[in-house]
Amino acid sequence: MEMTLEHCVDLFNNKFGVPAVQLSVPGRANIIGEHTDYNQGFVLPFAIDKYIFFAASKSDEISSQIYSLNLDQSVSIDPDKRYEGFAKFMAGCLKVLGENIEGDQSVNVVFGGNLPIGAGISSSSALCCGFLEVLSRLFELNLSAEEILKLAISVERGAGVEGGIMDQFTIINAKENRAILLDCLDDSIKYVPFDLKEYSFVIFDTKVAHNLADTAYNDRVKTCRSALQRIQAVEKSVANFRAIKRNHLQLLEGKERERIEHVVNENERVLVAVDLLESGDVQSLGKLINQSHASLRDLYEVSCNELDFIAAFLQGKASVAGARMMGGGFGGSVIALMRKDNLESIAKELALKYKAAFNIQLRYFRVNPSDGIIERR
Repeated sequence: MEMTLEHCVDLFNNKFGVPAVQLSVPGRANIIGEHTDYNQGFVLPFAIDKYIFFAASKSDEISSQIYSLNLDQSVSIDPDKRYEGFAKFMAGCLKVLGENIEGDQSVNVVFGGNLPIGAGISSSSALCCGFLEVLSRLFELNLSAEEILKLAISVERGAGVEGGIMDQFTIINAKENRAILLDCLDDSIKYVPFDLKEYSFVIFDTKVAHNLADTAYNDRVKTCRSALQRIQAVEKSVANFRAIKRNHLQLLEGKERERIEHVVNENERVLVAVDLLESGDVQSLGKLINQSHASLRDLYEVSCNELDFIAAFLQGKASVAGARMMGGGFGGSVIALMRKDNLESIAKELALKYKAAFNIQLRYFRVNPSDGIIERR
């Protein structure tokens, strides 16, 4: 049985009493625009109908008591100590809000959900954004969406992930049946309505867990920054990543050129994808999605054998418009644009082949565009 908010509330009632705050926090899918957010580019994400649920109240104890329902694990958190796993992020949230909370800042929390961890659909960002919102409501801090965004980013970067703003922004600001065209240079947005009719977005989880702080993700961030500096040393008019054009690629070589070539092309794909999404041109959108995967695999080099296996299989099916790796890479998930009527048969065939190739049981699920953080009392 899939976990619900009610499961968290029931356990909280047994452990701590009646929760003062109940919260549902979605994950994030990204149609196209990968590894462009921290390069001041364009992205096209939406929040998904998979969630982390919170039940919480203030506590009179010295330390906060946090219980993960999925892991069946309880942790006592002091924000001044070091932790691993989910406790690392929650301690970070308590610490960044420490100066805003008068007196005792301890809380009791039960959280869990149906949002897969390590699947490239922003479980850590959902955890941070959600817990910050929980603390804001418990202690009547009235934090704005922008304040939660900045605090969540600071917590994740404090945990070692040099990411952009896409995940947190989407989780906080998304709207049902809308994608978000987010300009990561000036944080401006456009909500993009879409109706895929007989098609649907489907997530295929490789179940290859990744910790972005311990992978080459941060190396890509540094390489792009050094490439920008190299271009700016010659072209003084290039004020930021967005000002880099295709003709500037000749100033770069090796990995720096490949990384920036991906970013320039991916930004163009995002803008074209918006028009295709609005017009309902699913086939053309799928082709862009396939191009994005090839670029992430060959130029940005953030794919892996499992991701490539899934993407290649899906791209070979007539009822699949497009498929690509999604998220930070080095594991995680593939997002596919598929006909609903053939979804189960194709997914089951893929699961069998994936099991034979990697001895891993593939997980897959449809996703629909959801609202951002939702409170239910």
